[in-house]
Amino acid sequence: MTVFAVIIGLPKEEGKILLVQDKDERFPPMWKLPGGRVEVWESPDVALYRELDEEVGAVVYPVEDEDVIFEVDLGDHIFRVYKAAYYDGEISQCSDEIEKIKTFSVGEMAQLLVEKKILPRHAAAIERYLALREKDAPMSVEKLAAEV
Repeated sequence: MTVFAVIIGLPKEEGKILLVQDKDERFPPMWKLPGGRVEVWESPDVALYRELDEEVGAVVYPVEDEDVIFEVDLGDHIFRVYKAAYYDGEISQCSDEIEKIKTFSVGEMAQLLVEKKILPRHAAAIERYLALREKDAPMSVEKLAAEV
């Protein structure tokens, strides 16, 4: 299983979404949500807390099953994304595996989605999050991108 998070409530970054780029030279640079693999001894929520701390220095409030905003069973593992509320920590590049971290406004995020600069499953999870956020009147990605 892999777990990732849309971290909400970042200080001085309200409404923005935090993304990271891995230092994997085998592939072109793509943005993704922070997170990673669940170790055999961990529960998904514990793995999420560890990964967020290791990658970006974020401590989030405890997550529950109802905080899962996107999940796909890929056969060999499950890809799960939580909505997690920021609690503490200095957001910074903490891991040697991470090339960049950056927060994006909704409009900037939509532009990245249109340009396909986010890993596909992560992009689908972000689109789901944006749709949930706009519950009553979801906007198309193209319309959001036009707001940049």
